[in-house]
Amino acid sequence: MGIDVAGFTDDQGTKGVWDNFQCKHYNKALAPSQVYLEFGKMIWHSFQKQFTPPRKYYFIAPQGCGMSLSRLLRTPTELKKELEANWEKYCKKDITSTQEIKLEGDFKKYFEKFDFSIFDSKDPLDLVTEHKQTPFHAVRFGGGLNPRPEPLAPPNMINTQENNYIKKLFGVYEEQIGQIGLTAQTIMQHSKWARHLDKQREYFYCAESLKNFSRDNVPNGTFENLQREILDGVDHLTYATYANKLTCMNTIISQAGSLALSANPLISVVHISDKNGICHQLANDDLLDW
Repeated sequence: MGIDVAGFTDDQGTKGVWDNFQCKHYNKALAPSQVYLEFGKMIWHSFQKQFTPPRKYYFIAPQGCGMSLSRLLRTPTELKKELEANWEKYCKKDITSTQEIKLEGDFKKYFEKFDFSIFDSKDPLDLVTEHKQTPFHAVRFGGGLNPRPEPLAPPNMINTQENNYIKKLFGVYEEQIGQIGLTAQTIMQHSKWARHLDKQREYFYCAESLKNFSRDNVPNGTFENLQREILDGVDHLTYATYANKLTCMNTIISQAGSLALSANPLISVVHISDKNGICHQLANDDLLDW
């Protein structure tokens, strides 16, 4: 019925607000004679209430639209006039295989009131530019990801979302210092471990920044796949016996930093700090422990 790709804006589908993308694959720019029938299909089938006329109707073609068709698309009144003049030749017998569609009666009235300004085109280069703004571009076409912003800086106060991995870090420090019940305040009395805590929080927030970056630049689930790869890469180390919690943590985080993760689309922007931070994210989710 003249719909190749329908873009819905609500759950009403083609009965609501939607856009139509009519795709043509020719080795030359589109001419009016190649698409008169497509105009006719859209008007006839919407008259038949098969769907609501779309908000916009775009022609998409590798070579774009030629000058004649582009001129008509820019001038809806002229497009309407030309389609009516060419209806007999291009539309009447070809809209359906079951009947001839004559431009007369109630359908002619519908034709006269139809909003021809919905018809437009998209240049292939414009399509690519728009696609670059989506999370799917780099994965499909390559060319690298968008520049990654500077990582988030840890807030001065420990956030509640950090509680679990911080608790596990304090377990490491308590064992090293020989003091139980450490808090964010009392750890400051031990400058070495206070610095260590600051660095681990930097790693965690670096990984959180990568997670946020992934939402806008790669398909859903890509960052989670990266976490899963790292977990798989260190899992065997979680079954070993260690002299203390610090050795356990350092061994696992060191292994994560050395993993070659060439299959993940994010790999071009992943740093060792991210891999370290992902270990703390996994610890935060109780998938790793020291």
